[in-house]
Amino acid sequence: MKITKRQLRRIIEEAIDSNSAAFERYDADATLVVPTSKLVEQFKNSRLQQFKKDPSAFDGYSTEKEWAWQVEEATAMLEEEIDQSIKKVKSMLYDGRWHPRG
Repeated sequence: MKITKRQLRRIIEEAIDSNSAAFERYDADATLVVPTSKLVEQFKNSRLQQFKKDPSAFDGYSTEKEWAWQVEEATAMLEEEIDQSIKKVKSMLYDGRWHPRG
């Protein structure tokens, strides 16, 4: 069965679209992606559990729904900060920041 260039292009575009998050976060050292996402997920879950463990601590400050929204926002920021930090340190490494003759 032959595939035309157009069909192949469409298949590739669909694969990229469906995996865009994976492509955006791809790193030459792909082992960083999984531990980072696990760390972020643990942060999120532990913050959400705080409300369940002691809802009275949030009296007058946040409802459970408001707290969940705040946790989501903080989690997104944490993930972005980690990604930016990794990029910054990689750039410094490749620029010779820690080279002994640097």
